[in-house]
Amino acid sequence: MKNIFLILFLVIFNTGCVATYQGESSSIKLDNNIFKVSFEGKKNMSLKEAEDKALLQAANITIENGFSYFEILDEKINFNQKTQKIRTPVVINNGFWHPYGFYHYNHFNSVIIQDENKIISMPYVSYIIKLHKNKQNNNLLYNAEIINNQFKNTVN
Repeated sequence: MKNIFLILFLVIFNTGCVATYQGESSSIKLDNNIFKVSFEGKKNMSLKEAEDKALLQAANITIENGFSYFEILDEKINFNQKTQKIRTPVVINNGFWHPYGFYHYNHFNSVIIQDENKIISMPYVSYIIKLHKNKQNNNLLYNAEIINNQFKNTVN
């Protein structure tokens, strides 16, 4: 009976720990076969990871709409800077120094909250893509199936 509860606890605990914040992605249909795909990563993510996730998203949109290839018409790759407020508790000792040792006239310490604004950088990738059914004379077409197969296991 103890083993069942232990196994149940470990399964629930491990499932809660697996989910991590990877970023936020979005896609907008601009025309019949033209989409804007964007991905904003978390603060410790590299620009390459964000590009891979945006390419994977572009490949998924291509496949979901019944196309095989996509072309990147425009791209925007940079870091978005955001301000994050960090609150730190600071303990102030309510006492004074006495020649015979530290004397507390108040047994409670004061705690104040110190606010600090920290600027964090998050990678941002945006593509405007055009979907194609067949590979034409254009050499800059990406095969959505190949990208999907390569990145779906490596990019979470």
